[in-house]
Amino acid sequence: MLRRLAPLLLLILPLCALGGDTPAYHLSVTVTAYCTGRVTAAGTRPRAGIVALSRDVERRLRFTLHDSVYLRGLGTYSFQDRMPHYWRRRADVYMPSCADARQFGTRTARLERPL
Repeated sequence: MLRRLAPLLLLILPLCALGGDTPAYHLSVTVTAYCTGRVTAAGTRPRAGIVALSRDVERRLRFTLHDSVYLRGLGTYSFQDRMPHYWRRRADVYMPSCADARQFGTRTARLERPL
């Protein structure tokens, strides 16, 4: 009996390990700041209160453009921009001042979908 189930288990286990499309409600991300750009992915001009998300975070938490995003310890932002495809588990908040963006540095925060 176990010999008949072994091939089936070998097929199922890798699929369980993928689990990348499982929806989540929060995620720990690296947060940085940016100050340049003329048009966001949503077609708006960058302004304070906007956040760009890496595409894996967007998919994992099932965000769509214009959704509200809560970064614990930083506040609520509007998801209006996307980061390049090579970034993973990232959020990038817009700041009008490049000096403020540099001073912001790199932080880790819990990103949540507001209720």
